Formats: sequence, structure tokens, C-alpha cells
Amino acid sequence: MGVVVAYYGGRVLSNVAIVAVFWTSNVDIDLQQEVGDFYTAIAASSYVDWLEEYDTLGRAGVGGQPGSEQHIGRGSLAGVVTITPSTQSTALDDGVIASELAAQIAAGSLPAPTVDAAGNVNTVYMIEVPPGYTVTRLGGVSCTDFCGYHSTVSIGGKSVPYAVLPDSHACIGAVCGQGFDDETILRSHELAEAITDTESGLVSAADVDAGNGVYPMAWAGDGGTRGEIGDLCFHGFVDDNDQVAGYQVQKLWSNLAGACVVGIPICTPGTTPPACRPCTAYDDGAACSGATAVCDEATGFCRACEGAECAPVDAGSGADAGARVVSDADASTAADAGPDGGRVRAGCSAAGAGAAGVDAWAVVAALSASLGTARRARRRARWRRGA
Repeated sequence: MGVVVAYYGGRVLSNVAIVAVFWTSNVDIDLQQEVGDFYTAIAASSYVDWLEEYDTLGRAGVGGQPGSEQHIGRGSLAGVVTITPSTQSTALDDGVIASELAAQIAAGSLPAPTVDAAGNVNTVYMIEVPPGYTVTRLGGVSCTDFCGYHSTVSIGGKSVPYAVLPDSHACIGAVCGQGFDDETILRSHELAEAITDTESGLVSAADVDAGNGVYPMAWAGDGGTRGEIGDLCFHGFVDDNDQVAGYQVQKLWSNLAGACVVGIPICTPGTTPPACRPCTAYDDGAACSGATAVCDEATGFCRACEGAECAPVDAGSGADAGARVVSDADASTAADAGPDGGRVRAGCSAAGAGAAGVDAWAVVAALSASLGTARRARRRARWRRGA
């Protein structure tokens, strides 16, 4: 299908900092216990690595709008917070939610948004709504017209993204899913779209409906009329998801692959795009890790580090923010968190170079599937299914 998603000049999230926000303590208890671990794993995984195809470096938006000059890299969980909203109403309009978010940040009840080196906001607030609440937005109603959404509010002159996730258990016909796998699929969908189209909530609904694709929209299909990278691939939980880091996540549209994917492996000898992607220097110590810790940009392949390259990687600089550096001494425990969990080996040696010929993607996929099966079994045993 080729290029389906175009860039319109708006901001993206460079290294997403996720704040999970519980709208009162009545949010589903299982979700309260599980969602932080989900965000921690996904933000520092291969699910984010390939989104660098939606970098805005050197890009101008449709119509010539200057781009935001950002690279999309791994992120992290920045907090899990339960708030006491000023309103006790169970009927929430998006405008009320946005105002409450701003008020909670101003009061210090929620952490203030962090920014990247250029002053672009990195933080997204993922707002969980309790059972028994109805959310409305632009005339639409939760469960009937949407299962969740992301938007943007201007706070102190900065564009602050947030997502709203109504409880899905009471939705008639299970249209918004029921189990924890469905919950993570929805959250990964909104998270990925907030990363790649951060300021879409500042674009007027009329312009989106008309397909005008006006700034500050970032990445969207046909000016927003076809949706964003998650919308293009959502099919009601049927053949639209796969597993990453032990969790089910939404497939997302890739212009490079011309398909819906949850990741694009880095090319190895014998593989070529669009089945894979050439690595970049941003992959050093992150997507390029273990025995192949750095990117050979001339070939687009990861390779074993050499000399000074094998020094521990600073997760705040050489690796994308959110990646955790571990030493060989505790590498034996790294697998417990999942192969895509953002752990970066502290170094490599020439002895590891022979591993370059191994199909690392297949090994990672197999280990991830094994770990994910055990995790999902434990979650399903605890997850309370709704009516």
C-alpha cells in the first residue's frame, strides 16, 4: 500500500514518560495492580524501537510546515498516581477531564510534564476511568462510539498529551474487550498514537473531518480522516494484535513495511527491507544489544562492539531514555523481565561476534512467547470479567 500515513508538521514524543492516572481509587483493582508493569515493559521494548520511522528529523510537514526535529526512542514509566477529582460526577466530558488534569498538575497532585532537550513535552497521562462512569467527547459516548481516545491540552504554553481509557467491562456485547489482553491492546493503541501524533487534540474536529490535515497534527492518514497508525490496523481484537515483551499489543501501520506490525527487526545478512529495517546509531545499546551492541551504519546491521564501544552504555545518553543498563553479573535475571524489557548488556567482546549469524529475532520471539504465556496465564486467573 506504500505511504499511507503522512506528516503534517506537529510534535511527537521523543522518549515517552508515562504517568498512569487512576480517576479515584475505584478503578478496577486488577488494572491498578497490572498496568504499571505493562507500561514499564512496553515503553522500553521493540514496540517503540521501530517507531523511529516516524521521526521528524529533517522533515517538513505537508504544505511545507517546518517539522519538530525529533527522534522517537524508548521511554519509561514516570509514575502511577491515584487522584481525587474535584467533581464526583460519573458523567465525564472530555473538557472536564482536560481541565481536571491541568488542575491536578498545578496542585502538584500529578507530576509536571517533563520535556526533551528542545523543550518538547515527553510526558503522556494515561487516565483510567472506573466502572460505572460514562465519558463523552465531541458528541460520542464511551462503549457506543469509542473504547478510548487520546487528546491534548495546552498547559503553560506547552502541548500536553493524555489518553482516556473508560472501563470496558460493562460495554454491551464486549465491544471494547473484556480480559486483560484486550485492555493492553487498547492501551498500546492509544499510547502509540500519542507518541506519533502528540498534538492532534489541538486540531479542530471540523478540520479533521474535512481532511485538511492542518498543523499541529503530526502523523495521520489522509489528513486524519483515515485515523492514525493504530486506527488503520484495529479490527475489533481479531487478527489485529500480537505479543511483545509478554503482553498483547495493537498492530500499528508501518509505511516502511506497507503493513500492520508490532515491530520490524533490524536487518541481518540475507534479509532486506521491508521485511527488516536498517539499524541507526540510535539503536546502539538498545535495539542493538548483547553480542551485537552497536550499529554498523554502512551496512545497516548490528555488530559486536569493539574497544571503547564496549564500555557500559549510559541509559540517559547513548541509549534511549528508559533503557536500563545491567552488568554481566545480573544478566541472568534480565530474562525474567522479558527479552524486550529494555535491559541493555553493559558490554560485549569479540568472543560474542560469532553470534551475529544467529537469527536473534527468532530467538527473542520464542523467548518472549514463552514468558508471555506464563504471564497471561497468571493474569487470566486473576482478571475479573465483566457482564
